[in-house]
Amino acid sequence: MRTGRFILILLILLISACSLLFVFSNPILKHLASGLVVNQPIIKSDAVVVLGGGSPSRVLEAIDIYNVGLADKIIIFRSGKPEGVEYIKSNNIEYKETAERDAILAKQFGVKENNITILPGRVYSTKEEAEAIKEFALNNRYKSLIIATSKSHSKRSELTFNRIFKDSGINVIIKPSKYDSFDPENLEKDDYHWKQVVLEYQKILYFYKDEFL
Repeated sequence: MRTGRFILILLILLISACSLLFVFSNPILKHLASGLVVNQPIIKSDAVVVLGGGSPSRVLEAIDIYNVGLADKIIIFRSGKPEGVEYIKSNNIEYKETAERDAILAKQFGVKENNITILPGRVYSTKEEAEAIKEFALNNRYKSLIIATSKSHSKRSELTFNRIFKDSGINVIIKPSKYDSFDPENLEKDDYHWKQVVLEYQKILYFYKDEFL
């Protein structure tokens, strides 16, 4: 156990050091940024799943997929409860969370209401999203799912869903949103984009932590 923790700490230090290198080495950073983007060929699927965050770009991608007939349903997650919601409600002020706003947007773009599902409960990570949709898909005998997410999040989504859906018999397709402005070739246009690269690789390292402990 101590050896595993030592390796994990060493890797965290290594990636932190590499983070500085990324900032000062554009070609390396661009190469690593490109490695985060997974865009798999789409086939007709039972549903398109909108991962939390990245709204509205992710739900817009899901809407397009639905409207061209490549998915029969849109599935939306309810993420962690936003801070301050209870106070808002106690003042009798209406507040729609991201899941509800995404559902409304989908209806406005022509998605039938009975083809939109907001999963019950709340999820707090990509892993919890994958576990929740796996249970839902198995219960509904789905054979294929399209996962709509952000470009920089697509590699970690692929890793997570492949692990959770292993041996499930359900085909999972990762589709990054074309409405997401993340561009590995032009990271300098937005400072936040190169920060996304560093953050995503740190999260990918955390994804593998169980293999070291």
